[in-house]
Amino acid sequence: MQRILVVEDDLDIQELLKNFLQEAGYEVILASDGTEALSIFSSSQSDLVLLDVMLPKIDGFAVCELIRKQSQVPVIMLTALSGEEEQIRGLDLQVDDYITKPFSMPILIRKIAAVLRRSSVLQGDEHKTIAYQNLILDCDNYTATVDGTAFELTQREFEVLKELLTNQGRILTRQNFLNKLWRYDFYGDERVVDTHIKNLRKSWALILFRQSEGWDIKLLKKIKGSLFTKVFLVTAVMLLCISLLVFGMLAWLMPQTYSNKLNAVLDERAQGFVSELEQVPLSDSGGLFDQFVADMEINSVELYDSSGDFVPLPTKEFNNEWGVHIAQSAVAGLGEISPFLSNRYYFSFSDCSDRYTLVVFGEAEHISELQQSFIRIFPFILLTVLTVAFVASWLYSRMITKPVLEISRISEKISGMQLDWTVDEQRTDELGTLGKSLNTLSRNLSAALSDLQNANRKLEADIEHEKELEQARTNFFSAVSHELKTPVTIIKGQLEGMLLGIGAYKDREKYLTRSLEIANTLETMVQEILTISRLETAEAELKKDYFDCVQVIKSYLSETEDLIIGKDLQIYLNVPPSAFVTGNKMLMEKVFSNLIGNAIKYSPHKASIYISARAEHDWINISIENTGVNVPEDSIPKLFDAFYRVDQSRSRKTGGSGLGLYIVQEILRQHGSKCAVCNTQSGVKFSFMI
Repeated sequence: MQRILVVEDDLDIQELLKNFLQEAGYEVILASDGTEALSIFSSSQSDLVLLDVMLPKIDGFAVCELIRKQSQVPVIMLTALSGEEEQIRGLDLQVDDYITKPFSMPILIRKIAAVLRRSSVLQGDEHKTIAYQNLILDCDNYTATVDGTAFELTQREFEVLKELLTNQGRILTRQNFLNKLWRYDFYGDERVVDTHIKNLRKSWALILFRQSEGWDIKLLKKIKGSLFTKVFLVTAVMLLCISLLVFGMLAWLMPQTYSNKLNAVLDERAQGFVSELEQVPLSDSGGLFDQFVADMEINSVELYDSSGDFVPLPTKEFNNEWGVHIAQSAVAGLGEISPFLSNRYYFSFSDCSDRYTLVVFGEAEHISELQQSFIRIFPFILLTVLTVAFVASWLYSRMITKPVLEISRISEKISGMQLDWTVDEQRTDELGTLGKSLNTLSRNLSAALSDLQNANRKLEADIEHEKELEQARTNFFSAVSHELKTPVTIIKGQLEGMLLGIGAYKDREKYLTRSLEIANTLETMVQEILTISRLETAEAELKKDYFDCVQVIKSYLSETEDLIIGKDLQIYLNVPPSAFVTGNKMLMEKVFSNLIGNAIKYSPHKASIYISARAEHDWINISIENTGVNVPEDSIPKLFDAFYRVDQSRSRKTGGSGLGLYIVQEILRQHGSKCAVCNTQSGVKFSFMI
């Protein structure tokens, strides 16, 4: 036999549900508040939970949330709250159905059977862990991991992904998802499924990107995100390139310049030598050749006749064989052969008219040494350039970016509306001007923001007041909905039970009497609601009467004498023979009946009630104190709010609807007074002046 846990604080609805469910063949467990429901759920196995929302101690939403953390047992909410916000909240908590009061018992029984059938199918298909390649779904904890990395998903996205993985190879339509996951009549856009799948794709792509992201990507992100780093790198590269360019130009131009200088010297001496040769005959030129060749800057000399044939030098000290060969030298370190400096000169000896060609080779060894020097010092120059470039770049970058970074930091504060800052104004350049402008902007913004905040506080107070009024209206409709729908649900269910002959409802006379009692309660509630409506909408002046409030008190005590005797209460009156006041007698009778009636209703057996009335100047001070019970201190400021009750449920078992004290305060407000409440050593006391 399947077991159903019924969580309902109204005893009549409890009995109604119990009789119909037992008649349908279910075992029923009853709970009257949220705490009891959780205790029973933890200690016993339930196949389905019928859950009211407005429960004592813990409301139905909180109960459902706690149940869902430990079980996926089917939950059906039965409540008078029919607003869209409440229904969405319940469905977001994964309830299987949300039924509003009043409801039909035969239809409820069939809905319960349908939910239990679906639940049995789902439990058979349940997977605790689902793996696909490097993706693992933990269905118990609703978590997903990819290669050990957490895959962040909403609950609905998790369910969509789970449905896809459990139906691999099958084609799933949007309607498949809606029927399986949403599990209620969906009237929205079917594209909601597309949105969840799109979010899954984005999350999957993001986690793959995070896994593939290496140090190079992180370095690029660091460089792109840092102005100092970008300025430093650009400056260092520029300094390095310029330094190497200068070094290269020097390594090329200096040997070239030195070579040109040597050529000029060689040419000058050769020109003088040729001039001397033209003054002597060939046979007498040997001494001149010996003197010329002996010059340290002259490497060798060659002489050719007009037909281009080599002519032995008429020298007396040097062997002609060495001059036949073109002088060459090796440039150390380069591995290449370079010719010496050479020039050609044309002349004729004095004793003949034949034209001779003189080829003079100069010494180029110093040029090679200069080139090798540049090559040898290149590593040291490179190291020095790198060091200087990085140091200079760091100093330059710091000097350039420090004020910019400071302004950037300040701009972030401005975006966060933090104006407690100043910019250093010592600079005289454009950045200093910008800093001064920002300081002026800060002062102006601070002043404007201060004015705006003052106006905003007033606006917030107005908005808060409107919210309070709106909340009061919401609470009003919530209470009215419950207080009207619950009796209607009970009457409807009892009539259905009597018509269908369900269990105890076969005793029609008994339940017709109960239905009449509930109808009378419903009528009283409607009258109270109408009284509140008249009080809130009446703008005209109240009709003023001159009446004796002591007689009103005694009259009400006489009417409730049976109830007082039944609870064995002691009434202590400390009032004068008469106390006349000015006010609306009918409304003030309501004040006295509500306050004294509450004292009688909530006092335990054999408690005492103290009622006093004493004159203070032109006012009468009324106080009503009942012993044996106290009001929680945190509830005292809220006691006169519309529909507020110390017990947050709407059960008539634990009291009224929370309208009585609100009516009292409204009536007294219209009479220029106010009711006060406080706990005493022996109980609780209500007092007012009129």
